[in-house]
Amino acid sequence: MRNQPYFSAELFQFLAELRKNNRREWFLANKQRYEGAVREPALRFTEDFGMALRRINPRFIADPWPSGGSLFRIYRDTRFSKDKSPYKTQVGMHFPHRTEGKDVYLHLKPGGCFGEILYFADSVERRTTTVTTRTKITAMQIKAGALRIATPSCQVG
Repeated sequence: MRNQPYFSAELFQFLAELRKNNRREWFLANKQRYEGAVREPALRFTEDFGMALRRINPRFIADPWPSGGSLFRIYRDTRFSKDKSPYKTQVGMHFPHRTEGKDVYLHLKPGGCFGEILYFADSVERRTTTVTTRTKITAMQIKAGALRIATPSCQVG
């Protein structure tokens, strides 16, 4: 993975402005900003993150293809929605596991980001670690078996 950050304040600024101006005309006038601040960094992240995921389990899929890959499209499906805003105001990336249905998901939006990791190493142990937020919502539970393969900076006692 690269040493520089993939996502900058510009990504969150663009998404905040898109939320206020969620119209086709605005988006088309700002599409270069979307490409440079949102789409390209997300595709670079997907490619590099895929290498790290494959070290955990080679059956993870991290597809940096611009259309139909791990990065969710910016366009909303408004067919059955009362909200007809044409664009999503968040960035989502999905990294599925080929056979086990244990996925990794990353969600970025102004004012909040979260990652959801649904992959854990096989373990008969029942002990888990729970990560919570300040609002007392469970962010994730980590089984003890997964903690053994975590980097030293991630491990908790």
